[in-house]
Amino acid sequence: MNLTFFAVESFYNIYTQICGIIISFIILVLYISQKKLNIKREKHFLRVIIVSILVLVLDVWATIANTRDPHFDNPVSDYVNRAYLIATVVSVLGTGLYIAGEALSRKAYNITFWSTTIVGLLICIFIGSPFLSTLVANDATDNGRNVYTTGSSVIACFGTGFVSIVAILILSILFEKRIGRKQVIAIRFWMILWTVFSITQYFIKQLLIVSFALSLGVLIMYISLEALDGTLDLQTGLFNWNGYVKYVSERKKDKKECEVIYLKARDAIKIIDEKTVSQGLTKFNQYLLKRKDILPFRVRGEYILALKSNVTFNDIVDEFIKDLDDYPVISTYYFPFYLDDATKLDNDDNLASLIDLAANNINKTEDNYIVIDTTILQDYYANIQVESIIEKAIKDDRVVVYYQPIYDLKERKFTCAEALVRIETDDGKLLPPGMFIPIAEKNGMIHRLDEIVFDKVCKFIVSNDMEALGLHYIESNLSVAQLCDKELSKKYIDIMKLNKVNTKYINLEITESAELDKKNTLSMNLKKLGTKGVTFSLDDYGTGYSNLNYVVEMPADIIKFDKQMIDAYFSAYQNPLDTKAQRCMRVMETSIQMFKSLNIKVVCEGVERQMQEDVLEKMGVDYIQGYLHSKPLSSDLFKAFVYEQNNDIVRVEEVKQKKNIRKSK
Repeated sequence: MNLTFFAVESFYNIYTQICGIIISFIILVLYISQKKLNIKREKHFLRVIIVSILVLVLDVWATIANTRDPHFDNPVSDYVNRAYLIATVVSVLGTGLYIAGEALSRKAYNITFWSTTIVGLLICIFIGSPFLSTLVANDATDNGRNVYTTGSSVIACFGTGFVSIVAILILSILFEKRIGRKQVIAIRFWMILWTVFSITQYFIKQLLIVSFALSLGVLIMYISLEALDGTLDLQTGLFNWNGYVKYVSERKKDKKECEVIYLKARDAIKIIDEKTVSQGLTKFNQYLLKRKDILPFRVRGEYILALKSNVTFNDIVDEFIKDLDDYPVISTYYFPFYLDDATKLDNDDNLASLIDLAANNINKTEDNYIVIDTTILQDYYANIQVESIIEKAIKDDRVVVYYQPIYDLKERKFTCAEALVRIETDDGKLLPPGMFIPIAEKNGMIHRLDEIVFDKVCKFIVSNDMEALGLHYIESNLSVAQLCDKELSKKYIDIMKLNKVNTKYINLEITESAELDKKNTLSMNLKKLGTKGVTFSLDDYGTGYSNLNYVVEMPADIIKFDKQMIDAYFSAYQNPLDTKAQRCMRVMETSIQMFKSLNIKVVCEGVERQMQEDVLEKMGVDYIQGYLHSKPLSSDLFKAFVYEQNNDIVRVEEVKQKKNIRKSK
């Protein structure tokens, strides 16, 4: 009996359709079972899968009906075939809308959706009505097994398919960047496959593979676009950055707000027990997965929690902050920030930058979280604008170097200078350094700026007679972060070689702004640069990390006390009862004596009064830098200033020497 059943079944030409049904059903089960963002794209794709199964089932039914009733004596055969053609039209139009949802704006998509729906409905009415369209059965092999249909209804179906495929291919060309390269390749492959299968079936009537092409297309799209590893962090089960971008993009396209809570990792907190932290994070991840009002995203070790449309931050804030206390790892190592609408940001990548800016307020608030308000957003957009100005200045060669003369207290003249970076705007004005330097340090642009400054310093040294100007060297800034770059020494040595500069005139001023965490790389760079004749000075002594460590680790010939330290020292004169000021005075005096014993020169920055210079000179300070003698000057003004000042000093000294000679006679 079973053998008879299989013999009967084998009579029907439905092998490819059965394979297609199995493929589509497996995809349906996998897709339903996987965690989803619940965005429109996912819903559209689910409809495409369901319609593909419907098309395949109707194709099987129509094939069986045609085999049993090759002349359509029973009207059911006619209706089943028309239903299959209608389902095929729906599937191809639905696929087009699925792609259009990725490519078009919300307004353009709505227009496309309704126009496609109306046209599709009219086509389906035409195909489905025996009074409007014809449907004729034909036998390809005269054995009753390979019956196919022709007529105006079939032409309408395949014509719709052809137009839809062309439209989809055009969309993939016009909006390739918006859709994405990977997605475009998958779409084009599917459409070409569908076209080839349709043409093949047209010429080989007994080869029923058009609907099978639909199931293969669904498989291609699932593997390339909708597979779960595209939006999920497999380690935690939370959504990843790709998922966040997709979610926010749809909210933005639909003009819907997206409230988010960002849990940012606190800075400068070292993890003592990694196992305990790992277990704590696992428990917190499970807590997030259980919440129905939050979509959790794990991004670069931090959390972005998008609130679903049915709740607001005010609804859950008290409960959520209280829940965080139940997870000590989170309350210890993370701090919550709230943004009322993430779609406000021009670029999803800017969210982390915005949070970094808001993090400056952590120590200023007594609350357990920070609301990113209008002020923070304005500062953020101002920073974005400054970043754009810096990028344009680098591109247009509007990064200029100013030089601040440094006065030698022993030689009584200007023997060196510090090179300072300045940005020239489009209107020729200078951007205040306090406006762009912190931003450049934050986003890493300072490295490129420092390289440009160094190159221009080398050119200045080569193009001027340093001896005639009375200059021993020029200081060029270099951050510790740069020194931790393995390629740093090579870059700077190449710049010096290219300019053919005498390296004895170069002093690299190392900014004490980070911890010494890559000592080997740092030491290697210093050693390589030192062998080329470059000297080093340590800037901002007293305001960074592990000061004595820096003195020991770095081959600095000069130590620089910054203006903050100088001001604190002299405040002790006005506040003799201020214990902190007096302590600062003693620390600075002791430090200077220590450096003198190590044969390390001392520079004091930010000196603005003659009284300060007099006191510092008595303490044994070697150099003075500050507005008392000169502000930072452009290259031309600096040369003129130094030449004039140093020559005046020389003339005065010559007069003194002549007077002394006359007196001795």
